[in-house]
Amino acid sequence: MKTRSMYKAERMSLDRLPEPVLETILCCLPTEDAARTSILSREWRYKWTTIPNLEFNLIDMDMHDLHQVLLRRQGPIHELTLSVGSYWRDDYSLFEFNQIILLLLRNHTDTIKKLRLDAWGGLWNELPISVFALHHLTDLSLCGPFVIDLPSIFNGLGSLGRLELSYVEISTQTLRRLLSNCPSLTSLSLFIGYSDDKCTINDLLKCLPVIEHLTISSDGCKCEWLVLDSDPQELPISLIHLKVLRLERMSFVEDSGSAFLLALIKCSPYLERIYLEWLFLDSVLQELPTSLIHLKLLRLERMSFFERSGLAFLLALIKCSPNLERIELEMKWGSYGSAVKDEYSDVWLEHLKELHICFRGNLDEMKSVMEFVKFILVRSPKLNKVTVFSTVEYYRESVIVKTLLEAPRASPVVIITLNEFE
Repeated sequence: MKTRSMYKAERMSLDRLPEPVLETILCCLPTEDAARTSILSREWRYKWTTIPNLEFNLIDMDMHDLHQVLLRRQGPIHELTLSVGSYWRDDYSLFEFNQIILLLLRNHTDTIKKLRLDAWGGLWNELPISVFALHHLTDLSLCGPFVIDLPSIFNGLGSLGRLELSYVEISTQTLRRLLSNCPSLTSLSLFIGYSDDKCTINDLLKCLPVIEHLTISSDGCKCEWLVLDSDPQELPISLIHLKVLRLERMSFVEDSGSAFLLALIKCSPYLERIYLEWLFLDSVLQELPTSLIHLKLLRLERMSFFERSGLAFLLALIKCSPNLERIELEMKWGSYGSAVKDEYSDVWLEHLKELHICFRGNLDEMKSVMEFVKFILVRSPKLNKVTVFSTVEYYRESVIVKTLLEAPRASPVVIITLNEFE
């Protein structure tokens, strides 16, 4: 058992650490745990008040206590995360939050770089426009049922490099005004819960001249706020900086999902990674309008390939991406279709190293997966890993693995494994 003198010796050894090291240690702790270190000794009483990155959950404290904590700050604030949740219930809560933002403006406007507000589980409430007066922000995340508007005089967020708007209500006019006044924006994540007007793809892209990471999400219902241009094949915008494209749970009005995706790919020749989840395609895509020679990773998640259009799209993407290094697929396959496979017999994946497939289905679908894997095996000379996650019964696994191991392949070192899909 440790004696009091032993605890004191350990505490003294901590006190001998350089201040930057102590600050790093405290920053790695949740803010509430960092605050508890104030009871260690007189020397530790105020150390936590100088850490620059703070995270608070208003389930465990109220806005008044948070205000008092921030008033006692003895150092600059660089990052602040507030989980508001259901705390935000009335106009008084909004008033209290405004006081927090005003305090940041008064004492930390030149130092705060990252602000995250998470109101998931709460009611729809107006976001205080004072948030947009934090001109030195480089990272802003607004997650939850916020109703967003901008102040009448808005000078922009010139340093903002990353913006996340998740499940918010905002008019597309306000959205375009916001994005147009963020000239340094390189990463944007959009999940518009509601908007009372519409925005064309071209109008949106005009606001993102230097975008590198673009995520657009929906809840699986029709995405009514984002629509196609009258002639989507003639987009004047070129997203030459876009490297990562992520589309999640997207379904479009007038069954325009395929045209939307084509328009984005056409104007993004330097894409390196594509993530598509629950994207609803409405037509067969046999040829893409550009060659994605920089694409290294392709991930399709929760896609249904029962129709020929889905599989044709997958093969078209692979065909125009000769430098792919990794393919990740999670889907329902249905019938593979040898006719579709034959149309892409000239595919060659010189740089593909890994193929990962997850699927839930019966043995017939497993056969379709095996046919696709064999299709890739003979076209990938540098392939070293194939992993298939499935719900196929254990006694079938050895047959499947044996079939794949005996299949022709271009790579002599490829390792094939079959795992259970949990």
